[in-house]
Amino acid sequence: MTRRNDLISQLIQSGKWGEEGELVIKDLITIATEKGVGTLVLNLLNDSTTFMSVSDIENELIDCQEDEEDIVLLEEMLATINNVNFETQVLITLITDQGTTNFTLDR
Repeated sequence: MTRRNDLISQLIQSGKWGEEGELVIKDLITIATEKGVGTLVLNLLNDSTTFMSVSDIENELIDCQEDEEDIVLLEEMLATINNVNFETQVLITLITDQGTTNFTLDR
């Protein structure tokens, strides 16, 4: 099983995406691919999904000077972005009750 299929399967099993979960997740990954440099953030704690560009992440860093946990998360996102080839990959950030993980998936 590819890393992409494995991630999609895990997300569907979370039960947060409804009956059309696989299609929704694949559409979100497609959108992230088209957006370019940045990360698709799937937050399963508050059921939100957003695409964050590098400038979005940098602005969040400026805004969250007090929250050490957020600073670490955003700095990890930026470090990961610097190691992704956006010509061939898409970056997904998954936030769950077990922590935050960055995945690079082949397009």
